[in-house]
Amino acid sequence: MPYKSYPITKIAGLFLAFYVCFGMDFIFAQTVLSVEISDDTGASRVVQFGFDESATNGYDSGIDQLAPPPAPFGVFDVRLTGGPFDLYRDVRPYSENATTWTLQITPANGATQVVLNWEFNPQFVSRGTTLQAGAQSIHMRDVQNTTLPALTQLVEFSFDPPVEIQTILQGTEGFRLFSAPYKWMHIRDVTNSLWTQGFQNATTPAGDPNVFYWDEAASTFIPAEDGFTEITPARGLTVFVYDDDDYDGIPDGFPKVLTHQGYMRTDNVSVPLGWSGDEATLGWNLVGNPFEEPLLLAELTIGADYQHLAPYYYVWNPEANDHKGAYLIFEQGGAFIPGISFDGIIQPSQAFWVRAIGANPELTLKREHLQATRGEKMNTDDSSLLFRLQANGLTGHTAIFLSDDPNRKNVPFLGPLRSEWLELVTIDTDSYSTIRYENPIDSEEIIIPMDILTNLSGVATLWYELSPAMLTQSDSMLCDVLQDVCHTLQESGSIDISLHPDSALIDKITIDKNHPSQQIINPKNVHRFEIVIQPKSTVVDENHDLPEIITLAQNYPNPFNPTTNITYALPESGNVRLDVFNVMGQRVATLVNDQKPAGYHTVTFDASRLASGTYLYRLQAGNQVITKKLLLIK
Repeated sequence: MPYKSYPITKIAGLFLAFYVCFGMDFIFAQTVLSVEISDDTGASRVVQFGFDESATNGYDSGIDQLAPPPAPFGVFDVRLTGGPFDLYRDVRPYSENATTWTLQITPANGATQVVLNWEFNPQFVSRGTTLQAGAQSIHMRDVQNTTLPALTQLVEFSFDPPVEIQTILQGTEGFRLFSAPYKWMHIRDVTNSLWTQGFQNATTPAGDPNVFYWDEAASTFIPAEDGFTEITPARGLTVFVYDDDDYDGIPDGFPKVLTHQGYMRTDNVSVPLGWSGDEATLGWNLVGNPFEEPLLLAELTIGADYQHLAPYYYVWNPEANDHKGAYLIFEQGGAFIPGISFDGIIQPSQAFWVRAIGANPELTLKREHLQATRGEKMNTDDSSLLFRLQANGLTGHTAIFLSDDPNRKNVPFLGPLRSEWLELVTIDTDSYSTIRYENPIDSEEIIIPMDILTNLSGVATLWYELSPAMLTQSDSMLCDVLQDVCHTLQESGSIDISLHPDSALIDKITIDKNHPSQQIINPKNVHRFEIVIQPKSTVVDENHDLPEIITLAQNYPNPFNPTTNITYALPESGNVRLDVFNVMGQRVATLVNDQKPAGYHTVTFDASRLASGTYLYRLQAGNQVITKKLLLIK
């Protein structure tokens, strides 16, 4: 039949027979394991057993193969027995219960040993079969041969059918992060009924690949090479999920239901991790939940379960941002932030990002971590400032916390797995952050650069929300550097702003069906906003006892227009000089030049005649000189 046109990233033909043989229901198609039995006299015979959807438990002409009458005593002979006929090939209907085949072996006279060889193949019949010979029990997945004494004996092959779970994909066409929830799974087992292309044993080998691994050292995605490659336990996959599952030109829509079959892991999984250095683009590892039940990240403990890992984890949620997708974060011991956080539960078949922060990182995932409880909710005592940017059905989030906990570290920003960006970030020295922590040192002003990463234009709405603790502890302002205007932040509110696409950023966004995202974007030299946080404790109470040392407080308010107050403290009387300079070092005002008594003093600086900008104010008292910055915005 002719095929309907489709985007160029899909191929122009379909190998229908291949898909029928190896699609979602391949376990019900003919799957046979061949075993060669030989002795050391040179005699050998191959027997086969397995399943076919059209087979019966009796003899099936054209499927089974009859064995001839038994050979005379002393002549090598093997056959599958136990039914009305002896067989060389015994194919059964698939059963949800264990299926057993019995092999009778008669070695030749003079033989000293019998060797059984079998070749592992990607079907479940080889992954789920145990060989029992006397007291010896061998899982045929783990080895490919065994040696037995040269005796007339019976060997049993017992196949345990795989268990299964269902994975439901919501959202729309786009990238997903997958893992293998069972032992010995291949890429085909995980992608199941989804369309795959561009590698051997995909739905079709033609076209560009749509399944990828992550390479930590190279900081890039690597295309899959073979659909029957066994997935390393706890290693994640990135897959572009097409709307059209069978390439007939008709979208199949969402949700999609994947049936994953396999064998449960009962032991702990040591996760293979890489760390290639401290650069912002390094140390990222895509890890998968290796179990068939939800994995609770909150149960992981440092030392016992992981070493040299950052305490934050990322999942890609394709349903966020109006089904356009967004990364959500779980921070170990951190707050639950609406729009930014998820509950720390990793579903079966789901992968997530972790970051190594030192040499020899370690992570062990255990069945004891499989507990379906919820993550922490935001504590109302947290001193927080949340921002939310909305436009064109997309939402960007960032959060700022005031905390003196030295264990709280900034949480980096990851570029989304979609082609449209509307991201809100704060800026560190060498990277962007989604969650930022600042230590509210008394009498120190905090200025935090914030920027918009977008390839969109038009108007967006920037929403903000301050927690009660933040309102109590500090005064906050949002300054738009581009528009040269500052906004005093109340409990909550919104500001309409214009969007300006960044051409340099657009060049880096190469997201399409065959190019997953660059994960880390290095900061630019400029930024759109500055968040100014002024701790209220910096306004000194002049009813204190006499100060013990000379201090100069941060001016308040700051930024200001046109007046601001500057407070200084003297432990004893003396000559004091307080000057204001521009950034060129030119004195623009002298506020104090006189003898002053011990105590707290406040002076008002009126900058009506000065232009907007950054200025320095300097206190000289005794043998000390203290300088601070202030910001005038008109």
